Amino acid sequence: MKLISIGQIIDQTWEHYRTRFQQITKISGWLLLPCLIGLLALILYPEASTMLAGKSQTWYETGSIFLWMFNNSIITPIIALWVFIMLVIFFSIDLLGEKIDLPKIAKKAWQLFLPMIVINILIALILISAWLLTIPGFVVNWLGVLIQNNFVASFGSLLLMVGLLAALFFCIRWLVDFYFASYILITEEKTGRKALSDSKKLVDNRRWAAIFRILLPKLVFIIVLITAQSILSYVVVYLIAAIAGFNSDMVAKANSVANALIVSFVSILGTPILVLADYFVFDSLRKTIKK
Repeated sequence: MKLISIGQIIDQTWEHYRTRFQQITKISGWLLLPCLIGLLALILYPEASTMLAGKSQTWYETGSIFLWMFNNSIITPIIALWVFIMLVIFFSIDLLGEKIDLPKIAKKAWQLFLPMIVINILIALILISAWLLTIPGFVVNWLGVLIQNNFVASFGSLLLMVGLLAALFFCIRWLVDFYFASYILITEEKTGRKALSDSKKLVDNRRWAAIFRILLPKLVFIIVLITAQSILSYVVVYLIAAIAGFNSDMVAKANSVANALIVSFVSILGTPILVLADYFVFDSLRKTIKK
């Protein structure tokens, strides 16, 4: 059995997305929550002229700044990860032809939330470890500068360059190796090192095939999404300028609110299609792995 082709990924992703659009957007629609919180913060946000003039801010204007920061750093990542888990569960159940129960999917997604964080931390630590290869070059270069020896400093620079290239190589390799660890965790409930090792087995000797199938379909969908977002943003900015006239504060705030809504709208529509494309690659790799 051959791996799914890039054309099949694009076709099957779009067809399944189109036929399950209503159910899919019930899940991705949760991404609207941090958007609404962000909109509240933007509405209460100090006017541009107030900030530029250095005027004192009201309690709710100060609160809106902290609300904006809290929403972007805490609420948005939590909701985004939860939505990702729900989408993978949904696609895994749906493609098996089983009955969809959205409340049950949401509950299971919360149960897998902490294991997902652990997996992401493990992957981050593995990627960070690759950059330890640059330490010898840094040390030798620093010693060369310290003792004012050009040969040692040059040798350190060479070691540093080799270390940087090696670190970059291993980062890319390990990103591909462990890319599907989260999918294995969600669909097979294998945690920690087991999910990482099984992900590596999926792409073993097929890394380039996996890379092309991960990147190229995404590139197609992202180009479409960015084009749609750009057109929509241009139209909205033009309408705001026509309505608000020369009121710079009103134009700035309206543009901020409109851009936040557009980004949220594109995220709600675009996130599921990107996750689904990856799921088709994951499913094909799993079905064609050599035992």
